[in-house]
Amino acid sequence: MSRLRDSQLGDPRARDIANYIVKGKLWEAFESDVQPVLLIDELGRAHKVYPSIPEAAALREDLERMRASDRLKLALPFPGWYHAGGSRNHFRLGAAFFWAGYPEQGLPYLEEALRKNPDNAVVRLAAGQILLELGRLAEARPHLECAAALKPDNPVVWNNMGGVAMAEGNPRLALEHFERALRLKPDLAYVLANAAQAYARLGQIERAEQMLRRALEADPEDADSANQLGLLAATASFSFRACA
Repeated sequence: MSRLRDSQLGDPRARDIANYIVKGKLWEAFESDVQPVLLIDELGRAHKVYPSIPEAAALREDLERMRASDRLKLALPFPGWYHAGGSRNHFRLGAAFFWAGYPEQGLPYLEEALRKNPDNAVVRLAAGQILLELGRLAEARPHLECAAALKPDNPVVWNNMGGVAMAEGNPRLALEHFERALRLKPDLAYVLANAAQAYARLGQIERAEQMLRRALEADPEDADSANQLGLLAATASFSFRACA
């Protein structure tokens, strides 16, 4: 800003503040078509705009011209290695929120990871699993279908595909997905238990019992399968387990 003196108050120019705005180096930097480099002193005053990172000799000359302090001269380049720091791993952040019990908070990080790499099957699976647990089935299905296309030999993908079908009230389709997962890895206790739920909903109680007994053989400590087996005679309504 240029100074407005008392003697100028009667001047018509004094009615418009734009007449007293003086474009400085900072303004010049904002109007630049390329990302510039500003030379700023220890008081925050901009002295010069460089179109790119200046050479050491030019920077030293400018510092001498502005009579920079010794502290400011520490900005001069010196021999050594430049460390840019680590990049943010959005998948790990999203997974950390998910496993900590905050799936909704983790989802934006997974979406950002997919924006950068849409063909990452692991991230697709994680996003689909979170959306399934949140009950957002229409959004979960495309992620899981993409993960299945990228990694058709991953039983966890087919288990979660079965979970979507179960939540949509289609146990027959769910059973197809669970059986595909079991063909890939027959001893996954949680998939066996999920298949038991599908059989039970289809009224095939004996097959449901067989699945639960196989689940307990695979994991004798699986308390949920043991509980479901005990309740099988009373009800065929079980909660889906999306364990990975």
